[in-house]
Amino acid sequence: MLEASLPEILLVDDVEENLEVLANLLSTDAWDLAFATSGEEALAQLANHRADLILLDINMPGLDGYGVCKRLKADARTAQIPVIFLTGRTALEDLTRGFAVGAVDYITKPFQREELLARVQTHLELYQARSTIAAQNRDLQHQLTTLEALNAFALVLQQAATETALLDSIGQHLPPLCGADSGQIRFMGARQAGDAAVVAWGDGRFPGAIGPMPGCQSLLPRTTPTPIGVPACSSTLDGNTCVCLPLYHQQELLGVLRLRFAGSRFDQALAHTTADLIAMALYNCRLREELHRQSIHDALTGLYNRRFLDDQLHRELRRAERDNAPVSVLILDLDHFKGINDHFGHPTGDAVLVALARLLGENIRSEDIACRSGGEEFVVVLPRTPATTARERAETLRRAVAALAVGHPPHRLDHVTVSIGVAGFPHHASGADELLRIADQALYRAKRGGRNRVVMANEILVGDPDQAV
Repeated sequence: MLEASLPEILLVDDVEENLEVLANLLSTDAWDLAFATSGEEALAQLANHRADLILLDINMPGLDGYGVCKRLKADARTAQIPVIFLTGRTALEDLTRGFAVGAVDYITKPFQREELLARVQTHLELYQARSTIAAQNRDLQHQLTTLEALNAFALVLQQAATETALLDSIGQHLPPLCGADSGQIRFMGARQAGDAAVVAWGDGRFPGAIGPMPGCQSLLPRTTPTPIGVPACSSTLDGNTCVCLPLYHQQELLGVLRLRFAGSRFDQALAHTTADLIAMALYNCRLREELHRQSIHDALTGLYNRRFLDDQLHRELRRAERDNAPVSVLILDLDHFKGINDHFGHPTGDAVLVALARLLGENIRSEDIACRSGGEEFVVVLPRTPATTARERAETLRRAVAALAVGHPPHRLDHVTVSIGVAGFPHHASGADELLRIADQALYRAKRGGRNRVVMANEILVGDPDQAV
């Protein structure tokens, strides 16, 4: 363990005999002594060397003690060093002038050893106490500044609505916060896209692909356990500190944060806290996205649900009205679905629903919207599609369902059919609710007409006594 260095006292006097006397009087192992024989020499020494106390003679040729003290107090590097004047003057105006230029005390010649030692010891202790308090204040100010920066960073992360927006915020605000010259975030498992970092800055040079780096040493223990295989660790690369921190929250490992610091600027507590904030924000963002996904998707089939259908259909009709473009709707209903459930059981019925959902997904455009509106009924929204084209596409879907086989022998179903109603905006309806109602009426007529068929609004069916709406 390194021993604390002794305080140093600088003795300044142009008479070498006076310096010898002072050195003898101050001879003790409680401090070290340094010497200067002029004001200029004293200032030159202090420019490159510290001192904890200065004993300064007033009467010196050239730059006297008053001038030296003024110069010391005007320089931020030396302003806090206590100065005790050495003087043979006892006039009040001389003493007052000494205090005015910044001295903390004075000692008159000839010196008394007990008095000299007592004053020196007192002012050294006061200076060291002030230095300790100042250092503590600086440390507290640094901690306060860091906490404010962390709070601002956390707020920015909380405001990110999507994972993409979150990563953009991290890339913008993390580098100035942590002070790392280079850094990157990599996802683990299914989220990891090859060996690419999802967030990176600096030159990004880190050894290894992911996980602990060569030569890493474990960091201090955390209050929460580190996931096995991805410990928090640090190493030295080309004289820089490289840090690897796991991003985990609620016992789920999300990725790895890597940082590289030039020299010794690595703040371990700040790095850990930053990693925790990122992990929590990423976990919460993914949780919100998953909850949103669940809120708009059907749990069994994975298609959009009725809630999403209602919102999206209104939005599509507003866009179509603005662009003077058509929108069509297909409503599909499995024929004799109750009989499937009763005869084969509900698991088989669920398999039929999932198979139909998969078939819809494979046979619609990327801009189309397929939904399970409830039970065995499905809705497909076709933007920029006139009703006549929609009817053709509905017929294609009907034939594809009729060819669908669900399950395996001897329990395979190969006689699944659907009835489909078609309606178009603005030809058949002027609003979302009306469009769905008219398409549903067309579906009902398809059911009455014998099932396994497509009927469009206003279409005349042979033998149908009802007139289309």
